[in-house]
Amino acid sequence: MEVALSLWIEDRNQKRMPLSGPMIREKAMRLYAHFKEPGGSGGGECTDGGFQASEGWFNKFKVRQSLHSIKIVGEAASADTAAAKKYPEEFANLVADGGYKPEQVFNADETALFWKRMPNKTFISKSEKSAPGFKAAKDRVTMLLCSNASGDCVIKPLMLYRSLNPRALKNQNKDNLPVFWRANKKAWVTSAIFCDWFRNCFVSEVETYLKKKNLDFKAVLVLDNAPGHPRELETMHPNIKVSFLPPNTTALLQPMDQGIIQAFKLYYIRRTFKIILDNMECDPDMNVMECWKKFNIAECIVNVKESLGELKPSTLKSCWKKLWPVLTAENDEESVQIQTLTANIAEIANGIGRDGFDQIESSDIQELLESQNEDLTETDLEEMLNSQPIEEEASTSTENVTFNLKNLSEGLKMANELCDFFMKIDPSMERSLIFKRKIANATAEYQSELKELLKTAKQERITKFFKPLPKPEDNN
Repeated sequence: MEVALSLWIEDRNQKRMPLSGPMIREKAMRLYAHFKEPGGSGGGECTDGGFQASEGWFNKFKVRQSLHSIKIVGEAASADTAAAKKYPEEFANLVADGGYKPEQVFNADETALFWKRMPNKTFISKSEKSAPGFKAAKDRVTMLLCSNASGDCVIKPLMLYRSLNPRALKNQNKDNLPVFWRANKKAWVTSAIFCDWFRNCFVSEVETYLKKKNLDFKAVLVLDNAPGHPRELETMHPNIKVSFLPPNTTALLQPMDQGIIQAFKLYYIRRTFKIILDNMECDPDMNVMECWKKFNIAECIVNVKESLGELKPSTLKSCWKKLWPVLTAENDEESVQIQTLTANIAEIANGIGRDGFDQIESSDIQELLESQNEDLTETDLEEMLNSQPIEEEASTSTENVTFNLKNLSEGLKMANELCDFFMKIDPSMERSLIFKRKIANATAEYQSELKELLKTAKQERITKFFKPLPKPEDNN
């Protein structure tokens, strides 16, 4: 019970949700009732009335679990509106004193993404709830999103998963992924992981971006007081000033929480539904469940990249209106955009046309979005404790696909055959020629790579005609 309770506390801290002594004690009682076997004697502070989660137990529990670093208040913390009203003026002075332009001011924030979760009305969701074992709808990645106040720079996101080498990423160079890929058992952002992203991703990308803009390499990074954001960041790089928001003002001030994360998740949901719809249109014999099962973490990464690419500069910029009012005017355009996007997702879901998707409405999409931030239940915590490590890529594979001359030639041959196929079946020659040109453009880099590999292979073959010089002792 205490291990599960400790997980719950850490999860709430990761989400920056309020904690209090009474809340923790109440959750302890629920977890104890959940784990206790029927008729069992239980443990801990048991009396005839059972485990009571007393004040004495709570104080000892804090010592056992080293909770001295966790902020626990007497009552549930609420948003500090007074500090939120005062801080924008301080922030404006900070920006003015440093001579920072909107292009040089960034905000970063973490969010959980349940990357395979479907609406409650769908057959996928209903069948998962009744099935035993690990639920794919509970599988989570943690995203760290970051963009600037001018809205024209989105930094490569940190993507944290519970496995570093899942099978779907077999043979993939993790450094070349469109995300900053890291892993730990619970997919939680620690101080070490955040500093890793800061040093090895954020700093270099900001420097490159500002150089292209012909701006000085100096920047402000605005962060909240999450556990994974250490104060050492303030002195970690001479060109980056890290500014922390006042406690309990995140929901009121932080740009990422003013609509950027919400828009990103809606684009992600829309793309996920579109993948299911497209797969079913390409293969009429494929059902929804088969499409959903095929959707793996590699496709999730691509989906994340493309969803971030859909974020409009106007959306990214307008979300600074609370923290930096002079930067953008107040308007309702973004709320209208969110409503339109939600309705569009419901329309795509209806286009799937079966297994509950035909009943999806805008309210179901909003419910799905809100479920991304839900609190962990007793059952969720039990599943986290009992979950088996995800199957990882084997270090020695019997089916090792490599990027070599043979495989590259085979792939380009398949591309040519695809073009020929559409040239034969398409009654519109113009359309098939356009398709062929697009394929040629898309494979141009691979064609160049093939020429280099052929050149290398040819040089190696030529050297075989030369006999090695005899060793000095052979001349005697």
